[in-house]
Amino acid sequence: MHTDTVKKRYRTPRVSVDVYGLTGRQFVGFVSDLLMAHIENATQLPRPHSGEPQCKLAVFIDALLSRSVAPRQCYVYAIILLRRFMSRNRFYPLTINNVYRIMLTSVIISSRLLIDNPPTLEQWNELSLSHYGPDMLAVFEQEYLQNIDWDTLVSFSEYSAFMQRLDVQAVLRACILDSSHQIYHIALPADEITRLSAVEPVVLFNN
Repeated sequence: MHTDTVKKRYRTPRVSVDVYGLTGRQFVGFVSDLLMAHIENATQLPRPHSGEPQCKLAVFIDALLSRSVAPRQCYVYAIILLRRFMSRNRFYPLTINNVYRIMLTSVIISSRLLIDNPPTLEQWNELSLSHYGPDMLAVFEQEYLQNIDWDTLVSFSEYSAFMQRLDVQAVLRACILDSSHQIYHIALPADEITRLSAVEPVVLFNN
C-alpha cells in the first residue's frame, strides 16, 4: 500500500538542467561526481580487503546503469535516500571503502518504490557483477532501512529541491560541457571485471 502510494505521488519534476539532457556516460559522471563530493579524502580505489570492488566508482555505477532496467530518476532518488542515511548516521561517514554497497543498497530500495516489477536481489547481484551475493544484499537492505527508520518516501518537492540545488546544477552543467563524456557508456575492461569478482564478508558500515 505504501509503495503504491509513493508511485502514484511521485513524478519527475522539470528543472532548468535535468538528467535526461545527459548522455549515458555523462549521467554516470553526474552520479559518480555527486557521490565523490560527499567523501572526504577520496581516493580512486577502495582499500584492498575493504570488501568493495577494486575498480573506480564510475565503472561500478556504469555496470549498474548499463545492465539494469532502473530509470535515471531511481539513481537521483537513491542519492537523496543516501543523503538521508548519512544525516542519521554521522558516526559512520561515507568513504570510498563503503560507498559502493551503500549506493547499491540505495538503488535497490529506490527501485522497489519506482518500478512496477523491480529486479530481485538475485538479479541485482548479477547486475552488480556478482560481487556481494544476494544474502549479503539482503543484510545491507535490512540494515539500511533500520538506520533510516524505514523513512523511504521522497516527495515531489524534496526531489525538485534537490535537483535545483546549486551544487547539483553545477555538476549537471559540468557533465554536459565535458566533451569527453559524449560516449554512451564506459566499456568495462576485462581486468576491471575480474577485480569485481573477489568477494569477502563485509558489513554496511565498513569504513
